[in-house]
Amino acid sequence: MSSIGITIEGGINVGGGINVGSLPTITITSSDFTYGGGAGGTTEYITNSGGDLICPFYYLNTPTGSIGTQIVNFFAACGYDINTSYVFRATFASATPLGGSLTTPYNCLVRASWGSGQLNLVVIDQSNPNWNTGNPNQGTQLQGTFTLPLTLTPYSPTVSMGAINWC
Repeated sequence: MSSIGITIEGGINVGGGINVGSLPTITITSSDFTYGGGAGGTTEYITNSGGDLICPFYYLNTPTGSIGTQIVNFFAACGYDINTSYVFRATFASATPLGGSLTTPYNCLVRASWGSGQLNLVVIDQSNPNWNTGNPNQGTQLQGTFTLPLTLTPYSPTVSMGAINWC
C-alpha cells in the first residue's frame, strides 16, 4: 500500500494487532529436542500448578539439527533481543485447559525465551490481564495439557517480559 510519500511494505506492524504482510513464524516439534523438562517430556507440556509467569515452566533442551539456529534467526526476524523473554502467539497441536475440553488446534499466548540451547515457556492465563504489564510476576499460568508441535509468531504490540529470569 502506498500514498504520496508513504509506503507500507510486508512485515510492517501498524499496531493494534494489525500487520501488513507475513510475520516471522517457527514451528517446534517433539523431534527438535532430545530432552523436555517438566511433565510430558518433548511431546507435551503439562502444568497443574497455576504459578506466575516465572515458575514452574516448561523447557526443551539439547536441540537436534538446526533448530537452535532457526530459533536465533526467528528472534532476529522478530526484532527481539535474544537475551530477553517475550510474549508470543502460540498454536499447539491440541490442548486441554484445566476445566476445559480438548481443542485442536489450540491458540493461546506464551511467555518464551531462548538461551544456552534451551527453549523456556509458560502458557499465559489471559483471564488475568496483568500479564501484559511486562512483569512476569504479575501474570498467571494457564493450567492444562498442551501438545506439540507448537508454532510461534510475534505478539503485537510487543510485550517484553524482561531479562531471562526463570526459577
